Amino acid sequence: MTGDTSFPAEVTAVQEIPGVATVLDAVCRTTGVSFAAIAHVTESRWIACAVEDHADFGIIPGSRLPIEQTLCRDVRDACAPVVIDNVIAASGGYQHQILGSFGVRSYISVPITLPDGQFFGTLCGFSREYCEVGSKKTREIFRLFAELIGYNLQSLGRLHQSEAALEDEQELGSHREKFIAVLIHELRNPLTAIVSGLRLLERRPERLAELVPQIRRVAARMDNLIHTTLDFTEIRFGSGLILDRKTADSPCDALNQIIEEIRTAFPEADIRSELECGAQVSCDIVRLSQVLANLLQNAVTYGTPGAPIIVQTVSRASEFELSVTNEGEPIAPETIRGMFRPFRRGHADDKQRGLGLGLYIASEIAHAHGGTLRVETTGRLTRFIFCMPAHPPVGKVDGALPD
Repeated sequence: MTGDTSFPAEVTAVQEIPGVATVLDAVCRTTGVSFAAIAHVTESRWIACAVEDHADFGIIPGSRLPIEQTLCRDVRDACAPVVIDNVIAASGGYQHQILGSFGVRSYISVPITLPDGQFFGTLCGFSREYCEVGSKKTREIFRLFAELIGYNLQSLGRLHQSEAALEDEQELGSHREKFIAVLIHELRNPLTAIVSGLRLLERRPERLAELVPQIRRVAARMDNLIHTTLDFTEIRFGSGLILDRKTADSPCDALNQIIEEIRTAFPEADIRSELECGAQVSCDIVRLSQVLANLLQNAVTYGTPGAPIIVQTVSRASEFELSVTNEGEPIAPETIRGMFRPFRRGHADDKQRGLGLGLYIASEIAHAHGGTLRVETTGRLTRFIFCMPAHPPVGKVDGALPD
């Protein structure tokens, strides 16, 4: 038997039940058992979550026993009580032999199930002295207390879930406020540039050829911001992303175009492509291009300046994979965990900051295609991998709404 001072979540959950010590004390006093415990029971282990020990059995909260050394395995398998009034260690079968090895004379264990039917563990009691654990009164006391414990465990679980959801919503609300502030800032700057350009044209019409391309680039940036915001709104509050899936002989042409556009926008970036598009792919090519654009812009923004950015595709009969690899500062695990949630941005300079929606939308595009977007890190290398089935599942029509 082992003890553990760093309690698993199940032990902590039981410890949080109001008055759990009083419950176990009442079990002992009303039934005559000298030991009572609430145990979490799995296929492989028994762990004490709360204990009332009047006979110094040496079991404390966190104590573990191999499941084969307990009778709780039988309780778990049958989801029914095991009750032995009088242990006969020498000839009473394996149950009696196990109990006899602990010096137990009388034993009772009843299942603890949550109101939704999920098995949690057992409420068990035993004694070195004989006591009538098989009586109707004792059985009913153990059953009622086990039912009360199961009800409290599920109620506490729901409470913790509600608290976690509330914390997530509060955090999301904080990020949403920052998002709105950044969006206003990001839209105001190009709008100011357009207005300034138009005023300059009024005074200096001869500079038309110079200023029009600049205004177009600024307007394109505003258009991109607006489309990003609309995508987010459709995902979170609408019917989700609608795909226009078509079978493309080679998506590489569209992907190469995105690579060239990013190279033009960021001439200092060293973007290298290794595209393999030998098999047909059923996809929304516009959305697929959007994923690559988001990943490349992310690599340029957060990667080490001058270090190569590698774009790769692997096209198989059943699967299409697109990846972008860049060098940069190692990413903390907590950052990775929230990377594909909305309003998350890294620590780039303010002049390069965005809305914090690029990776979130890219991930949603992957899900809409029945695929995934994940990140792998090795030292200073970061690799984003977009993977999707080359063709939709049988019965799913191209262009259908995703779940």
